[in-house]
Amino acid sequence: MMDGADIQLRLADELRRTIADGASSSELGRYLANERRRIVDTAFAGGGDGVDIARSISAGTDWILQAMIEAAAVTDCAVFAVGGYGRGRLAPHSDIDLLIITGSDDVSISQLLYPLWDSGLTISQSVHTVRSAIESLKEDPVFHTALLDARPLSPANKLAAQFLDKLKAQTRRRSRALIAAKMQERDERYAANNSSLYTVEPDIKQGRGGLRDLDTLRWFCKALDREACLAELFDDKEQARLDRADRFLWSVRVHLHQICRRADDRLTFSHQPLIADRLGFTARTELLATERFMRSYFLATRAVASLTGYAIDRLAETVDRRRRPIRPRRTVPEPIVWSHKRLDFAEGTVPSVADGLLLFALAAETGCTIHPRALQLLSRTVRSITFAETVEETLADRFVAIIRSAKRLGPLLSQMAECGLLGLMMPGFGGVIGKVEYGLYRRFTLDDHVLRSIYALDELIEGTLKGVETMPFADKARELRVEICMALLLQEAEAAMPGLGVEALRQRLTRRVGLFTHDSQTGEDVAFCVVNRMMLIRSARRRNIMDIEVIERLSHQVGTLQRLMILSLVTFCRQRVVGLGSWEDFARRDIGVLIDLVRLQIEGGEGEVERYLNRYSEKLRGRVQRLIDADGAAALDHLIEAVGASLWVYADVPAIADLATLFAGIISGKEHVGLHIDPGTEGLLDIVVVSTDRPTLFAECTGAASVIGGSVFSACGFSVDLAGRRVAVILLQLQRVGNLSLEFVPGPEEKARIEELFSAIAEDRCPDIALPSPSIDDRRHVFDVETQVRIDDTASSKALVVEVETRDRPGLLHLLAVSLAEIGVDIEFALVATYGHRAVDTFYLQDAPGYKIEDPRRIEAIKRGLLRALDD
Repeated sequence: MMDGADIQLRLADELRRTIADGASSSELGRYLANERRRIVDTAFAGGGDGVDIARSISAGTDWILQAMIEAAAVTDCAVFAVGGYGRGRLAPHSDIDLLIITGSDDVSISQLLYPLWDSGLTISQSVHTVRSAIESLKEDPVFHTALLDARPLSPANKLAAQFLDKLKAQTRRRSRALIAAKMQERDERYAANNSSLYTVEPDIKQGRGGLRDLDTLRWFCKALDREACLAELFDDKEQARLDRADRFLWSVRVHLHQICRRADDRLTFSHQPLIADRLGFTARTELLATERFMRSYFLATRAVASLTGYAIDRLAETVDRRRRPIRPRRTVPEPIVWSHKRLDFAEGTVPSVADGLLLFALAAETGCTIHPRALQLLSRTVRSITFAETVEETLADRFVAIIRSAKRLGPLLSQMAECGLLGLMMPGFGGVIGKVEYGLYRRFTLDDHVLRSIYALDELIEGTLKGVETMPFADKARELRVEICMALLLQEAEAAMPGLGVEALRQRLTRRVGLFTHDSQTGEDVAFCVVNRMMLIRSARRRNIMDIEVIERLSHQVGTLQRLMILSLVTFCRQRVVGLGSWEDFARRDIGVLIDLVRLQIEGGEGEVERYLNRYSEKLRGRVQRLIDADGAAALDHLIEAVGASLWVYADVPAIADLATLFAGIISGKEHVGLHIDPGTEGLLDIVVVSTDRPTLFAECTGAASVIGGSVFSACGFSVDLAGRRVAVILLQLQRVGNLSLEFVPGPEEKARIEELFSAIAEDRCPDIALPSPSIDDRRHVFDVETQVRIDDTASSKALVVEVETRDRPGLLHLLAVSLAEIGVDIEFALVATYGHRAVDTFYLQDAPGYKIEDPRRIEAIKRGLLRALDD
């Protein structure tokens, strides 16, 4: 195998001959492109990790450029590799950043650049004199940091030496301003990427804990002329962790470029399985190969973020002239000391768990920040401590004291998690660090969701959480702070301890919380709330919350008012952050009503619940009446009498006002059918259809929703006797397919098409429904979901409740509704719950109006029919 010098000589000779033969720049470009492809292929074929591949591509690119410089015989200039290329690492499609220093403004370098441009390589060049380069870096910190990595490509000459001397002098002079600019740039970069290590589709270069953080640390060392300072900042184990993380992230990046065939640093869901396979990850018990890969990714970014964060803050402190030793405000116990208004460990301290908890207790009590050096020392200690060493009452008491006294828990517990202390104290948290739930619903890793729910608890206590004014028990949040915080920290314990049965998990959590609270009953309550954390929200999303049987079942399961209060407040904090679309107005409304009803059932029984429902119905009735005329009010009375309190679950106030107006027209004889289409609340499109009752109506409406580019957010249907005939009512709320954040507000032409289609359905002349293919923006097909059909024959005395859980797709509700219509059952009520790519559609089914389906053979036929529809 030839070495780099041999390859460079060969290339230079071939290029000189090609130029001498009169080849055009495009012909030279094709030659260079072929050589570059050969270099990239060789780099990947040679094995090794991402750093090895990136270095090989960079070295090969050096050979091409140096040969081109020699063959082009460009004089009076110096060519430098800068930026990532200057650092000697290139991903397959990274920009090749060049700095060309010329002796004067009239030097021609076209013979060098034209073939490079024609080669298709992503050349990004800056052409300067020495003076203009130095002037530019004064104005542009990004340009300055790119130059910090300047590496000569052309033969050494006086011009290159002059530039490097001036660059070094200017960097030394401007180090403080440069570091301040880089700190601001880092903060802005974090903000643009959700300030999170754990975005489930991360940017491996710009995201927190990504490759840019490693670059920033190196820039700081160069700016301070302390390139050997890494040995001062990190011990051997920390340096090894950084090196492993660096190599892993580069492995991800080079393979991502190869898969995308372009420079792309966003690790999307569709790319994650492909890279997991390339890096050799396989599925194991409870974890997909992709989930194992992403956990390794997040553990790498966690190491990078914490270690570079400690180091960068410490380096920034050395150039901040405003930081001077100050007189401490109060005495702190050993081994804690004050360091520039921040809490730190005394020099030479090897902190124990007790010391770490003392440090955080003082931070909670004083409101002061913790010095990064203290967090770094603590993280070193934590790695060598076992969980058994933390099972001690004094440590538990100190941990609870932190929860009670901290003004804001979120920032403090986040720091505790970053240094590893939180995972040591709460194994249910430590076991989910870096774990992902692969899909479109969760936006962050499980541990990040836990911490974000703690921030939501802070907002709840402060009264700033969105919708807090309507939340039952919100005024109890401060009083129940410890219990709520414990439940939130342990909320993903099931994922941390897979395979542990529900009862075993409950017992383990009870013992752990009991150690903290010295109260076994509190431990039982918290454990119950952890194990049943989804109970309230699932009931609100998948059941008719006005059904007394639902309320009775929930009140029996919860048991006590104290437990209901903890579970309710835990639910609010979880739902605020758990996933996409988890905190809309309707969700807060429905869960708030549900909690009120369960509370009344626990306190006063069914009579109290009925009185509440009457009051609630009257309140909403008054709001609707303000939107309609006298005929509409009479029609509303008819609706309430026929449907009961469940009417207020079916739709919001504006939609019910529209429905009452449609009913008034039918009652008066002016209309035979009715249709109303209007943008509703939270960017959803409300569609109300009143038509002659028939088994296929629900399927027709849900199919039409897919045809117009809508995804069903909520849907329900019911039938009533009106003006001597049986009419059916369908109420739909639609969101745009693909982009859930985009409001569904149709323009005049689109609205006309929607009205034409739904009018035809209302008049019983439905056209053939052709379901659309998934749009380009629709990524639900990337994920696999095991289809399940669950039968609940105890949830309602009037209807059979059937839940269908499967991967969401265009027209899913239509497919299910068609199947049910073919079986010959009526859909009394339907609820749609969507969790990213996963859908759970719930149907209340009857054989004929008012008759519950109870025949086992009929139930089995329904189940088989639904499964067959989804398979087809």
